[in-house]
Order: sequence, then C-alpha cells, then structure tokens
Amino acid sequence: MQIFIETIRLHPMRTSLGSIEPPNSEIVDVLRRHGPSAAPPLIVRPLGDDKWELLTGEKYWLAAPLAGVESLAAEVRALDDEAALELIQTEIRLLNPRHSGSVLNTARAAVEAKENHGTTYRTYAKQIGMSYSALSHLIRLLNCAPELISHLDNHQISLGKAKVLARLPKKQQVKLLDQGQLKSLTVRDVERLVNGEIISEPDNPAPTNDADNGELTKVAEQISSQLGTPVSVSWSAGIAQLNITCHGLDVFDGVLERLGVSLET
Repeated sequence: MQIFIETIRLHPMRTSLGSIEPPNSEIVDVLRRHGPSAAPPLIVRPLGDDKWELLTGEKYWLAAPLAGVESLAAEVRALDDEAALELIQTEIRLLNPRHSGSVLNTARAAVEAKENHGTTYRTYAKQIGMSYSALSHLIRLLNCAPELISHLDNHQISLGKAKVLARLPKKQQVKLLDQGQLKSLTVRDVERLVNGEIISEPDNPAPTNDADNGELTKVAEQISSQLGTPVSVSWSAGIAQLNITCHGLDVFDGVLERLGVSLET
C-alpha cells in the first residue's frame, strides 16, 4: 500500500518516549537517489478518513519530504493502544539505544501530573492520544513488586507478560521472575503458567466446600483480564461473592465504564 506523507501523523507516544530526531542525511540521500523503494515499509494503524498513525519507520518518514518523496509503502495493522506502544518502544530501543525509556514513564508522568497539577488520568490520556483504559493498565503496574517494575524498566520483560504477572500477589510475581524462564515463553504461555501458579496467600481464605478453587480462580482471572484490575471470587453456602480491587478512583471509574455503569445524573 502506498501511504502519502501528508496523510500520516506521528503517534503521540513517540514524543513522550523521546524518539524524535533530526532527519538522517544518509537516509535522505538514499531516498533521493533510489526513491521510495529504498525504504522498508512503514507500520501504521488506521485513524479513519484515509488518515494513518505512524508506529515505526519514523526516520524514513521524516527524511522523505527532504528527498522529494511524496509517498511511502506501508503495512497497515489494526493495533490497540497497548500493542502500538509496545511496538514503538521496541523499535526505539533497537534503533536508538540512548532512548530506552520505560513504558512505565508514561504512567509515572500521569501520576505526577495528577499529584502536582490535579490532572485526572482520563484528561491526561486524552492529552497524549492514549485510551484511558490503556493508561489505567500502565498505572496499575506501578503497584507491582519492585522486582517486576525493575524488569519492565530495563526491558527484561515485555509489557504483555508484565500485565499477566500483575494479577498475582507480589510474592508470586517475584517467584516467577526468579525462576528465569519467562524470556522463552510467549504471553499465552505466561497466562497458562500464572493460572497454575496462583497458590494464593489471601488475608481471608475463601471457603472451599461448595466450589472448586481452580474453577473459581479461572473465573476470577477472566474477569480480572476484562476489567483490568485484580478480582477474586468466592463461593459458600450457595452464595457467590465477587471482590474487585481498584487502585485509585480513576481506575474505579474505568471499571465502572467497562461494566456499563454510569454515575452521571
């Protein structure tokens, strides 16, 4: 697919991760001599109305106008905010080693904006072009075990795997990290591993006489994945109890939104 330069906008998260650099003169020269075929396909996602958001290939996109190139080939991917952010961070880390910012810096900036300026997480998400739900997931990761946060900051674990581990108690997060096997596993593999690793140590253990703990754990994990926040389920004497944990009012607001509950009058 040929994507025209003027129909592309830079993903806002590239700016916040510090990736923007002056156009590379060597790339400009290559494009000038060989045309758009010299550039690898950009990766973009659709914005509607023939508009596209650039996820990778920023150097070629910046150099093309200087080389007189009006359009570039592109691969279109319908990615959500979190997948787009992880793709961007991977490219920045590989091509610009000195710009190895953690995805958690976005969450930290949101927390700082709220504490210092009273900016709500929903407002901050809109300002940086990110969905409120995706930002809430990142902020929730700040409550993980320090070891997991360190792994994520140092690119020793992917965002997808970290989100799965975040469902576990902190001790279990550290236990899996210490086993050193996560690097060779896919996110789905980690999902399966976590489902078998939840030997939870709750403050108030759930009764086990009426329902199988394994099944309740699976139900809780599915609900937690959809709501983006820790969930526990218990069953006793024919009564089911669902506990939803929200770290902050904005996360609570996001859960209500996903449940379709409106508190507006």
